[in-house]
Amino acid sequence: MMWISQKNKIDGIDRNSREILNFQITWSLFLFLSIIGYIGGNFYRVYQSSVISPSLLINPLFLWISVLILYFLNLFLVIMNSVRLKSGKNVAYFLGIPFLR
Repeated sequence: MMWISQKNKIDGIDRNSREILNFQITWSLFLFLSIIGYIGGNFYRVYQSSVISPSLLINPLFLWISVLILYFLNLFLVIMNSVRLKSGKNVAYFLGIPFLR
């Protein structure tokens, strides 16, 4: 919304907005892949043993830890880049895959 409404009023908003959106898309992709990896790992373990038992399932703590790490990384980078923008510097999202150019 800010990108579209303030496009001609704020200098550099086009580049910053693209970096922010690229990072959020990349972060969502990592989150999705970690959840799919956990579910797929459980399906694979059950398929290989051909017996359905709760002891075969991967500990859900691994999923929760990966999700928490991703959320804390997102929160940290958003706060850090908000401070950078407030001080007049450019954003620095180092994990963003450039989907939008």
